[in-house]
Amino acid sequence: MNRDDDGEASSTKKDEGWNLMVADPRVNTTFPGCVDAPTVSAFLSCVFCPFLYTIGGCGCFQLPERTHAAVLYFGRYIGSVQEPGIHFLAPCGLELRKISTATRTMDMKDLKVVDLRGNPVIVGAVVTFEATSARRARVDVENPWPNATWSPYASTGTYLQLQSQAVLKQVTSQFPYEAPLGYPSLKTEGTHITNMLVKSLQLRVYITGARIISFDLVNLSYAPEIAAHMLVRQQAAALVL
Repeated sequence: MNRDDDGEASSTKKDEGWNLMVADPRVNTTFPGCVDAPTVSAFLSCVFCPFLYTIGGCGCFQLPERTHAAVLYFGRYIGSVQEPGIHFLAPCGLELRKISTATRTMDMKDLKVVDLRGNPVIVGAVVTFEATSARRARVDVENPWPNATWSPYASTGTYLQLQSQAVLKQVTSQFPYEAPLGYPSLKTEGTHITNMLVKSLQLRVYITGARIISFDLVNLSYAPEIAAHMLVRQQAAALVL
């Protein structure tokens, strides 16, 4: 972040977690790939260079589109590689932790929340997001989101899922399920609620490197235990009108 932008970022970071993001440092991967490597790794790689670079293509790797890689040497993070193509890094002690930056969605089904009036409501939502930081997703946070490429079987209890549930409950509790004409409710404030959900969730998950694109309610209904009662009340209100 530039010094000139510090004042502006500090004034908006309360509303948008995206402004708290810091780009991953870049690693120089030009041949022979020893520029940014630790001294020990560079020395060992230079000594054994003819063997390591010819047997099994050690030190050379390909990065496809929409993929980032966190670079670790002897367990210590030194930077990330983000450009697609062929790259070279000193192979001794090298570990690459890759992530996909393709846009993806997370489905939240049948979550029971309580509206402003204390009525139990069933809410379904879809979160659309993309990964932006290999360091945050692969080094700073464990299980950042469901079905990640490096952990395809982690489908529940991930950081993004738990934070999304907390945000959804917090925001929906600020509105009644329905309200008289001219008053805000869960049924009428779709755009406003979506904006609140996105901003609140972004503040919570910036640590994972996820950028929240949208957080949309796709299903909304009273919980089964009160649905019949609310239907009777709605019919009675319609007769009065």
